Amino acid sequence: MNNKGKIALITGVALVVLVIALLVSMVAAGKNSSHKGLYECNDRIDNDGDGYTDMKDAGCSGKKDKDETNCGDGTCEGGETSQTCSADCGVQDSCSDTDNGQVSNVQGTTSGFLNNNAYSNTDLCADTGNVKEYYCSGNYEQNTTVSCGTDSYGSNYCQNGNIYKDYTDKFCSTGSCGATTTAQIVENCTYGCSNGTCLTQPANSCNDSDGGTNYWNNGTVTGYYDGQSYSNTDYCVNPNNSTGMVEYSCSGTVMQQAYLDCALLNATLSCSNGACI
Repeated sequence: MNNKGKIALITGVALVVLVIALLVSMVAAGKNSSHKGLYECNDRIDNDGDGYTDMKDAGCSGKKDKDETNCGDGTCEGGETSQTCSADCGVQDSCSDTDNGQVSNVQGTTSGFLNNNAYSNTDLCADTGNVKEYYCSGNYEQNTTVSCGTDSYGSNYCQNGNIYKDYTDKFCSTGSCGATTTAQIVENCTYGCSNGTCLTQPANSCNDSDGGTNYWNNGTVTGYYDGQSYSNTDYCVNPNNSTGMVEYSCSGTVMQQAYLDCALLNATLSCSNGACI
């Protein structure tokens, strides 16, 4: 074989070797390509960015492990969330309220997490008449100032013969709104009270239960004189042994009284229980 033949043979062999090498490389590349994205622990890529690749990463349990992440490596990636890996992804923003909203007459406390930081705030008095109320709007804390209301008086009413009305004092104390109601006297009524109004002085009046000057029956005279009520009953001057008696009667609207000796009516009569018998 001449030199030209030898050169041609060597060149042909070299080409065959090169083709075989290319084919092997393509097969290997195809194999790795099929694994890439499917098996993160065998793709020669630092998928979770923690500086470790494939089986050198603590998140890999085997070459066919599809997820290179490992909770606690400081990187939130892959399938990690704040619910599954708070160490890497942080705590989800949250809010809870012990009094369940804007309830000004109950002191409540809101608590939760915001930007991975825990918080807790309790309702407090902004001043003597307003409360600073903390509450939740979804996963986030809000606050507002709520008025405890305006002090007020109720309507007049009668109690113990006089006019009263209730006074309601509204205030903030210990982080919640409160109120106290006390009865306050408006007017002392001389002649009594009705429907929240003092009664006027009653007119003079007289009523006699035995119908007038009646010596034979014990009677009682009742009525008003100059705004004062009275009640007087016929009686014997000496209940033990007497013929004398005092008889009450009416003259129009005015009471009268008279002394009578029952013996003058009949010598056999005497006084007993305010009547001649």
